[in-house]
Amino acid sequence: MASTFLLLETEEDEDDDLESLRCRATSYDCFFTCTWDNSGYEVARLRLGRDCESEPCHWADGSKGENGRFQFKLSHSLSPYTEESKMLELTVEAIASHIILNRTKRFYLRDIVQPDSPSNVTWQAVGQELRVTIEPPTSWSSPHSFFSLENEIEYVLRDDGQAKKSSSALIPRKISKLRVRCRDSYVLSAWSPWTPWKSVNV
Repeated sequence: MASTFLLLETEEDEDDDLESLRCRATSYDCFFTCTWDNSGYEVARLRLGRDCESEPCHWADGSKGENGRFQFKLSHSLSPYTEESKMLELTVEAIASHIILNRTKRFYLRDIVQPDSPSNVTWQAVGQELRVTIEPPTSWSSPHSFFSLENEIEYVLRDDGQAKKSSSALIPRKISKLRVRCRDSYVLSAWSPWTPWKSVNV
């Protein structure tokens, strides 16, 4: 005997529904991830695009953690070497009890880019200064000459313990520790997480 379930589409405010849906791309390669802090829904899935008649539907099912957070991994077909002119359209479907949510969220890929932390940091004494060398994240797009990164160094002075930041690769020699982060220098993306503090004794 067949069973039929009737689902009612929610009429809640779209911004409230998707306020906690956040997406991040660690590079301009073809994958990005999304998280959704909404424990009120039992299952959820995402897809790029809205029209399933003119193109195949490729849904990404969300895995739900104990904290009620859904996690998704999606792929796109944008070329990383051309200027982005069209927004990505993300369709969200979720079910809670007898309610179904169907919403869309639009954004440019460049707006969700946030690099991983730099992969390695070294330094060399040059007179009374340190020359800091920062290697891009291993996950960052290549060639690095095309996909350039802007770096920021935070360091703590040895004499007074004050913390300072610098965008220059040359910083004072008399420091006790440093850490670094990076971002896309072309679109001024979100900063990467800081690397762990490294002790300096030069």
